Amino acid sequence: MSTKLWITSVNPGGRAERAGVKSRDILVSYNGRDISTAALLSSAIAAAPEGQSIALRVLRDDQPIDLRVEAGTLGIAFNESEDAEISYQQFLKRLGLNSAKQGEILRQVESEQLLRDRLNNMQITTAHSIEGYRVVKTVDVITAECVFGLNVFKDFFMGLTDFFGGRSSTAQDALRDARKKCLQELKKEALSLGANAVIAISLDYSEFSGKGNSMLFLVASGTAVVVEPNQAVCE
Repeated sequence: MSTKLWITSVNPGGRAERAGVKSRDILVSYNGRDISTAALLSSAIAAAPEGQSIALRVLRDDQPIDLRVEAGTLGIAFNESEDAEISYQQFLKRLGLNSAKQGEILRQVESEQLLRDRLNNMQITTAHSIEGYRVVKTVDVITAECVFGLNVFKDFFMGLTDFFGGRSSTAQDALRDARKKCLQELKKEALSLGANAVIAISLDYSEFSGKGNSMLFLVASGTAVVVEPNQAVCE
């Protein structure tokens, strides 16, 4: 049973997106060569003359679509799967839904899946560059602000730790959760601006207390950018 390359996400501003490739397309051929594995795609990209217009064929909703793409790294993420896997559209047809309802569900699923894929694939770092990638566009300086309540028990355990020495795992967990949440919001902000990475990230913490309540204020900032891989690997 042969495999297929199901495209799970397309980097904003990349060659594939400019050519019209979309998430959930199936990559069929590149420059006239049949493509069914990551190794075949990497070989085809390496053999193509850099900068020239290359023929690219994909399957979309079981229909072949011919596109033209600039040779080089495509800027896509994909999964290899067997032919036995059915498309979303085929699955919805089996449920007996009419065409209008199928289209509505597909648009919603693809939109949510594309958002998740892009957020998961987004590169973030405190450094000013990402190893193996180059910045092709600087979008903007962005920030994300999050406020969290630290309940009495967390403050109590932190106080005991300060008294006896050591580190408070409860407080550490709270800070870790706050950091993850704020960085996720920063990625969403970058994505809304068309970026696919955030560099030079910094985190600033502040705690405000009063009337028995404590609030943790966390600000994440960074530079939203568009990056591309330096080499044609796993494209």
